[in-house]
Amino acid sequence: MASVGVAPAGAREPSGHAAGVDKLPEEMNDMKIRDDKEMEATVVDGNGTETGHIIVTTIGGRNGQPKQTISYMAERVVGHGSFGVVFQAKCLETGETVAIKKVLQDKRYKNRELQTMRLLDHPNVVSLKHCFFSTTEKDELYLNLVLEYVPETVHRVIKHYNKLNQRMPLIYVKLYTYQIFRALSYIHRCIGVCHRDIKPQNLLVNPHTHQVKLCDFGSAKVLVKGEPNISYICSRYYRAPELIFGATEYTSAIDIWSAGCVLAELLLGQPLFPGDSGVDQLVEIIKVLGTPTREEIKCMNPNYTEFKFPQIKAHPWHKIFHKRMPPEAVDLVSRLLQYSPNLRCTALDALTHPFFDELRDPNTRLPNGRFLPPLFNFKAHELKGVSVEILVKLIPEHARKQCSFLGLEVIPTDDNLNGRGIKVRVVQFVMKLLRMCLMPYGVAIVPMRSFGTFSTFVAECLAVREGVCFAMEGGFRNWVIESDATNVINVIRSLHLLKMFVMLFVMQTVVQFTTLLDKETL
Repeated sequence: MASVGVAPAGAREPSGHAAGVDKLPEEMNDMKIRDDKEMEATVVDGNGTETGHIIVTTIGGRNGQPKQTISYMAERVVGHGSFGVVFQAKCLETGETVAIKKVLQDKRYKNRELQTMRLLDHPNVVSLKHCFFSTTEKDELYLNLVLEYVPETVHRVIKHYNKLNQRMPLIYVKLYTYQIFRALSYIHRCIGVCHRDIKPQNLLVNPHTHQVKLCDFGSAKVLVKGEPNISYICSRYYRAPELIFGATEYTSAIDIWSAGCVLAELLLGQPLFPGDSGVDQLVEIIKVLGTPTREEIKCMNPNYTEFKFPQIKAHPWHKIFHKRMPPEAVDLVSRLLQYSPNLRCTALDALTHPFFDELRDPNTRLPNGRFLPPLFNFKAHELKGVSVEILVKLIPEHARKQCSFLGLEVIPTDDNLNGRGIKVRVVQFVMKLLRMCLMPYGVAIVPMRSFGTFSTFVAECLAVREGVCFAMEGGFRNWVIESDATNVINVIRSLHLLKMFVMLFVMQTVVQFTTLLDKETL
């Protein structure tokens, strides 16, 4: 886990952020560890972390959990920076290899990274196992985050292919960036956190499964509208232009810019914007995107609107990459690297981009013939509030059983339903009926459009209640809407949405609409 932060632990933003004013829990101040040395130790980089050093700590003891003593032996340093040090260690009780991030902790404040890590639970985000505090002879307090260990980083994978003078196989580019966007979609939409330091060094990768995990949340923060944040954040090559312009009220779109830079680097084998300084970084961006317009500058930082820049034309994206680069790859990069933060696509939008369609093909395999890592094992909270149109694009048909809580597995493809003679008027009738039935229960149905295909109709019939998606189940492949009114009642009976409201109310409504239906020609 070679991840390097840009600010010391406990660093405060200009505003009084909660993480900077809350006190440490008393029980954490009372935690103690003892250090046993079973062999001659060697001091590494003067950080106080010693190879062969054994750390013994106690976990549990709260909420009825039994106390448990765990011992870790430090093996080697795998990352260091202004925050402290990350070292690889082995649990002596289980033999498990972990990464321990040791950061100097201000006793007056809570550690924002620890608070954030406790919220995270996602297959593409490194997991926190537990934490403990330790002290030195100088009475310095250190926070130790015990994290899952992942042996490689995307940064080192890029260097590997550069040494071989080869391009990274496109399947790996797709695989890595898809998982990056899935992690970003999770932290942005579900947790409300902006990472603020997306770069290849902070993207861990398992070299055997090619599963990617986002790490190093030392700079991460919940961005609150109207509250200022520090602009000197994020590593230079991946720093969004609004940060270079000194914006302090930015959004999670800075992570999207960084991810776009990572994608471009994977495609090119080298950084797209290799600036030597903050100003030079802006020059590198202008060389590619051209001079930002007054409106674009206003979107990035309103205070810079009167500044004048040399007028440089944008360099066509297709000329940045080699001729054989798939147009979908170029298109995605162009959608991510926009001057205006609000014009950049979201992480969720990126996941549905055609560039990743190969990953949705059930026959796609890794170059060695192995299966892809899990990509569609979404949990309900990941997809809360996502429109049906996005869901259908996001989750391929073969993977929908993994997300059965959505009911998407009953949505057939248009190819399966051609020629079944669906009557638009009947579809509209059923939609009206469902609206009437669901209205008293606070359930909204997606507005009606013109129905060209049966799957569109099914998608439209998906309802959203309290942000959780419910779908009509009951085997849409097993029945066809005919042009007679009586079959509408059979349709309604076949819908498992009946679980959501009173049967009597439904049937009364059906009778009312059946009378109306008899008077109309379908």
